[in-house]
Amino acid sequence: MITVHRPLDELAEVLPEPLAAYHGALEVQLRAAPAGRGTEISARALNDSVSDGDIRRLLRESRSLLEVGDILQPGGPTTTPTVTNAPLRAATRHGREGGLL
Repeated sequence: MITVHRPLDELAEVLPEPLAAYHGALEVQLRAAPAGRGTEISARALNDSVSDGDIRRLLRESRSLLEVGDILQPGGPTTTPTVTNAPLRAATRHGREGGLL
């Protein structure tokens, strides 16, 4: 579940593109956040075609799109790929699928 700083009535008509692309594979629920702090969006898979990591990524991309107007990406690499920076490159590549990065 994520909280988006947008009123429920703005989001109730059309789902953001990342979530709309998985129509039929996800159950998406919208509800007003407590104390008028925006809208809570939750999603769960209806079958095994969408993993938990994919759902987290879709929710994060949706929040970025709704609040900023674009899906923000992490900065590009500052160095050439090496064995030493391989763990950081892997974490950046999969950062939206897991917990905090």
